[in-house]
Amino acid sequence: MRIPPHSPLPARLLLAGALALLPGLARAACDLPLPSAAGTTALPRVAAALDGASPQLDVLVVGSATVLGGRDRPSGGFPEAMAVALRAARPGLRVNLTVHGKRGEMATAMLALLRRELAAYPFALVVWQTGTMEAVRHVPPDSFAATVAQGEQAVHDSHADLVLVDPLYSALLEARADLAPYRAAIFATLADGAADGSGTAVLDRYGLMRGWAQAGLFNIDHTPKPQRRATMARLDGCVGEMLARRVLAGASK
Repeated sequence: MRIPPHSPLPARLLLAGALALLPGLARAACDLPLPSAAGTTALPRVAAALDGASPQLDVLVVGSATVLGGRDRPSGGFPEAMAVALRAARPGLRVNLTVHGKRGEMATAMLALLRRELAAYPFALVVWQTGTMEAVRHVPPDSFAATVAQGEQAVHDSHADLVLVDPLYSALLEARADLAPYRAAIFATLADGAADGSGTAVLDRYGLMRGWAQAGLFNIDHTPKPQRRATMARLDGCVGEMLARRVLAGASK
């Protein structure tokens, strides 16, 4: 796990994050139904990184607090679960994660961070989770779409592939914010990427969670406080496994 040298986190938490990624400490497989990853847009830079005798995938993850584990740690979240699932699917694969997450972070700030990190290190894959705070704060959807498009361009200019992660599903969240136009902006980026083969895919986290809630399998809105940590760990594991499936499907094109 690659930790940014300017990270303000205590050394003991950085060590905990690194240890959490060791194969012997892999989390249990997802116990919720996951859709097929067929149809995922081609991810050519990931494919190139996975090719060879000693494959290595360097991944930059940027988002709000949901990309982090418990208590805002850079371990335990869905990016780590993705790394564990990738290693399980491809024995011998080295996955290096750089994770940046901040509660309440907006896409414009994430864009600036993306550009700095991409200029400093040659990542093959960028995972960008965004859209929730823009919906809550009623940012004009067109403005959000323009920011996402700029981020996509920055990622591809650096010769990396991009997977966008849309907002999570929560009935309580939807009572406060209209997520639809922000999710539409993210999926419009996917459509543009598919048209020109630019290496952009989307993980529909909202759709996954909504389907589980409608089936009565998982609902974060009705989780008692003592069970929230375990519930979020279960969610992160399943979202991470689905993300790994998307990455591998895109790399196989």
